[in-house]
Amino acid sequence: MSDYDTAQAAIAVAAEVADLNPRIVAGESTARRATDARAMAMWLLRQRGWTLARVGAVLGRVHTTVSRGARRFDDQMEASWFAARADAALETFNKRLEGNDNEPTESM
Repeated sequence: MSDYDTAQAAIAVAAEVADLNPRIVAGESTARRATDARAMAMWLLRQRGWTLARVGAVLGRVHTTVSRGARRFDDQMEASWFAARADAALETFNKRLEGNDNEPTESM
């Protein structure tokens, strides 16, 4: 799977969790829901071992933006309800990358 396809999968999963259109997540919106979903997409890619620069390059952001988003997302992970949603999103993302899941899940 190409970097672009992997990034699109991360954006799609984050958009589903936030109940947003993937274009909003990938876009320039500064609305909190959009930036939270964007941070989740960045986090999902970082969970795959991507560098800050690689995530930034494929999402059209500088590495410092990715770093801030990842830090904010990690801070939110301290809330158990948020961590459960993030874990479900990571599981869905990994399944999609493996080709085992092409549909949105009910658990998110």
